[in-house]
Amino acid sequence: MLVGLAPRREGHHIRAARAFLDGSMTDLSRASGLSFSTVQRLEGGAEAPGPSSRYRAVAALRASGILFSLIEGAAIVAGQA
Repeated sequence: MLVGLAPRREGHHIRAARAFLDGSMTDLSRASGLSFSTVQRLEGGAEAPGPSSRYRAVAALRASGILFSLIEGAAIVAGQA
């Protein structure tokens, strides 16, 4: 995992990764152990859920086969392995 990349993942990255899996917010909530409202806030780009919430959501997505990559030194992309 690219540790320096983790804090830069934003709501739209999480939402796009979930879409690759054709999963719902409820699915991500269950897989990550986060509440539905926390997943909503993460994906909506709202400030607040702490970094640990973001890490848990990303870990659940990665466990489902999602890869996050940094391209051209600045852009984060999500895709399936």
